[in-house]
Amino acid sequence: MLSAPASLNNSKNNTPKMVPQSKSSSLQSTPSISSANGLNQPLPPHFDLNSSQPINFYSNNDNNNNYNEQDNKLGHSEILIVEKDRIEEDDNFLKTIKQIKTFKFQKKHKKKFINYLLGLVPIVEWLPNYNWKSDWKGDLVAGITVGVMLIPQGMAYAMVAGLPPIYGLYSSILPVLAYCIFGTAKQLSMGPFAIISLLVLETVNSVAGVGNKDDVYRVSLSILLALVCGVIQMFLGLIRFGFVANFLSDPVKTGFTSGCALIIGSSQLKHIFGYEVEGSNFLLLLVIRYLKKIKDINLWAFLLGIIGIVILIGIKKTNARFKLKIPGPLLVVVIFTFFSWLLKLEQRAHIKVVGNIPSGFPHPEFPLVRYNHSLYSETGENGLPPPPNTDWFNNIAQLAPGALVLVLVGFISSVSIGAKFGEKYNYTIDPNQELFSLGASDFFGAFFLSFPVGASLSRTAVNAQSGAVSQISSFICTVIIVFSIFFLTPVVYFLPRAVLSSIVIVAIIDLVEYQMVFDLWKVHRKDLLLFCISFFSTTVLGILQGILIGTITSLLMIIYRSAYPPFAVLGRLPGTEIYKNIKRVPKAETFKGIRIVRIDGSIYFANCMFIRKKLRHHEPFHRHTSGGDEDAIAIMTDSEAENANIDDDEPIQVVIDGRPTIGAMVIDCSSVNDIDSTGIRMLKELVDDCRKRQIVIYFASVKGYVRDNMKRGGVVDHYGADHFFYTITDAVEHHLYLLRQSKRSKDLLRSSQTLSNRNLINSAVLNSTTSTGSKEDGIPLMTLK
Repeated sequence: MLSAPASLNNSKNNTPKMVPQSKSSSLQSTPSISSANGLNQPLPPHFDLNSSQPINFYSNNDNNNNYNEQDNKLGHSEILIVEKDRIEEDDNFLKTIKQIKTFKFQKKHKKKFINYLLGLVPIVEWLPNYNWKSDWKGDLVAGITVGVMLIPQGMAYAMVAGLPPIYGLYSSILPVLAYCIFGTAKQLSMGPFAIISLLVLETVNSVAGVGNKDDVYRVSLSILLALVCGVIQMFLGLIRFGFVANFLSDPVKTGFTSGCALIIGSSQLKHIFGYEVEGSNFLLLLVIRYLKKIKDINLWAFLLGIIGIVILIGIKKTNARFKLKIPGPLLVVVIFTFFSWLLKLEQRAHIKVVGNIPSGFPHPEFPLVRYNHSLYSETGENGLPPPPNTDWFNNIAQLAPGALVLVLVGFISSVSIGAKFGEKYNYTIDPNQELFSLGASDFFGAFFLSFPVGASLSRTAVNAQSGAVSQISSFICTVIIVFSIFFLTPVVYFLPRAVLSSIVIVAIIDLVEYQMVFDLWKVHRKDLLLFCISFFSTTVLGILQGILIGTITSLLMIIYRSAYPPFAVLGRLPGTEIYKNIKRVPKAETFKGIRIVRIDGSIYFANCMFIRKKLRHHEPFHRHTSGGDEDAIAIMTDSEAENANIDDDEPIQVVIDGRPTIGAMVIDCSSVNDIDSTGIRMLKELVDDCRKRQIVIYFASVKGYVRDNMKRGGVVDHYGADHFFYTITDAVEHHLYLLRQSKRSKDLLRSSQTLSNRNLINSAVLNSTTSTGSKEDGIPLMTLK
């Protein structure tokens, strides 16, 4: 038996290095290549991944000519012996191509119910592990600092909500304690918050009316609103609805927050100027109304407000520069309360003060709708309006839309702040548990005269800087608030409201993030559009309309991006197995007749038609009627620099699975995270459509979950498991191997035909030389040239 030439025996050393495939996943069957001579044997590869030049399978180079000449010199039996050795060599090569032959379904393990219940009360886990020796000092200092800061802020934010200041202190007790028990963020400071208070005002105004002065009715609606928010948040937390926070982008949240900050500041102008005007959702119109009545300004109230703002900003800058912790709001409250009492500003300058505040801990009671009977009349006597509707369920139905907005805004702000400080101090928060804990804060607080609360960024920052290690600091903060309710309420009587307004205005300055406009202009202008839409809809149309429009716009942007996922045509970096976008990496090499496409997104009903259109656009040898660079790239299948003059009209035709094929498309599914039933049906139709156009499709780097869905949907059975590969390299090598096999089969057929022709010629020559002609007939002998 003749052995194969040395060049063929050494070709194993030139095969690309790949991870060997295990026996369980080895190639069981490969598509056969049929030729006219009936041979179906595989032939050896000559594709070297270490080569820096792309291989052109359409050119007859010197190596191919030498190969054909060598076969012509061999006999038919010798050719078959050489081919047998090549077949054995190819069997070893095929074992290096890792096809996906097994399709296993993932099993999901359910959490134990007892762990789920314990997870709802995180204090059970962290309190036994609390280090009382080293951590209590930091929590004590932080709790006292935040408690002192929360006293004036709580009263000021209650005024933002249109409620008496004492309810800001009530809202700083039970909600804070509930979050300590159910929350997961260690430094988060729960309590009254500017934007939440403003949303409470908007929601109550939508039910009671903007001009309603009945504090009893407004307070009862605010407390009932807290109950509704708590129930919604706890329910959503139990059903693990925390992922909704991801659907509101940062530009939308920042635009909404900046717009709310301006509205909050404008709502405090009545205390700074000393007079009120008709309210409006249009911020610019509200400012114009204040300017029209500027002659009614109370100069003493305006002076107190401006001085308070200047002092607070000065203390804030001093703390930042010298790293001090001077409690600016508390210092301002003490100073101006003393001067208001000493100078009797309420009587002399007609400045509005906080007034009488009830002392003592609030008694628990069920939230019902009440009103001040002296302000209404059933018969309309003395021009009094009729009493409001006190039906419990009817009021809940009217409060529900505003409650949903409060739930969304409160949850997103709390999770954002908690995640930020969790990352800084190396712990993680659970968004679903945060949603449940917020609901618990509002729900239990509603039984103790609390309105809806949220997380404050400024207080959380102070809490962390003061050394807070755990939620113990929030327990200490509530002790400070309870102490102030019992002992400090008589002193707060003389506190000017203009001073509280100055505290609010300084607190919301940082919420106006104007610098983000310049950053988004440089980085991503579509996000700048989202920011502007959210900001202007909030300041022009109102709080509820702003958050609704911003959320819808954010969702539409998500749908748009997923409906039109990016596509990339890939090429191989020279000398590697790395494939990159040929537009970004021009030196990446491509192969004639093979198109490698990456889909950067999941495949579902909204983008199926777009994906199919793009795949059709990127088929090899696909002609386009329109011009342009994209069309030129789609037509060219080799690297532009190396193959600009190659004619694409002469593809190699190979028979795969009994079907003639002129090209292949490798779909890189590494970025496909999911596929639905519509996408599976689209792939089936795409496969059938490509078969009609003599294009074979290979799937590479398919994720397990997606592969399971394709198996269940019948794509694997419909198309065959031998068209799925672990890597792009495996898929490309597989098809290149089939191309070489087809080319060699044709060469083998041509060699066999050449030998047959030689034998016929030799036989004819031999017969002609041995035969004689008849002289008598005058017929000359046959001579062959």
